[in-house]
Amino acid sequence: MSVIMEGLAEIVVKNSREKVPIGKLLLADGLILPQDLEFALEHQKYSQQLLGEILVRMGALTQNELDRILKLQKKNPSEQVRKSDRRVSPHDIVSVTSYPVS
Repeated sequence: MSVIMEGLAEIVVKNSREKVPIGKLLLADGLILPQDLEFALEHQKYSQQLLGEILVRMGALTQNELDRILKLQKKNPSEQVRKSDRRVSPHDIVSVTSYPVS
């Protein structure tokens, strides 16, 4: 894997508001080829296996690479975005602005 390609998956995750598909992350980091993804997705239709498991069994990806990308995928900011997009209640404003008066 080239140094230039390394870390692109992290950028994709940071700039996404939704969960990024694992195939997209694997391609972004240059861990698999588009043909590998196409084959694995086609195989998945019939086997009902997880995409990452198929790619590891094919030899297109190591288990350590898969584990790293899955961990990165879980860091997806979508949960944080949803929390910050919620409506602010008057209680929230009071709790933020209230402080003891000396």
